[in-house]
Amino acid sequence: MKQRLIYFLKYYVFWLAIMLLQKPLFMLSQHAQLGDVQALDWLRVIAHAFPLDLSVASYIMVLFGLLLTASFFAPARIIARSAKPAWRIRAIADSIRTNRSY
Repeated sequence: MKQRLIYFLKYYVFWLAIMLLQKPLFMLSQHAQLGDVQALDWLRVIAHAFPLDLSVASYIMVLFGLLLTASFFAPARIIARSAKPAWRIRAIADSIRTNRSY
């Protein structure tokens, strides 16, 4: 039980870190269009988006939490088989969202 909870929290922190990293990377890729942006503005963007990132990471974790709960009652191979398509869909949706040209 403790191992699963730690894994769940690590996975949450992983998604949160990914989302926090996306903002500076996006700003770097769009630097020519941003003009003269100060370092403090970069930090403000990250600070303003942090509550939003917390909620999005929580929504992502709902499916993972359900699968984790089901792992107490179902064999691991069934959980793994049902989780793979969900993670693929999530990865595709995230790559489409981050690779759009603005």
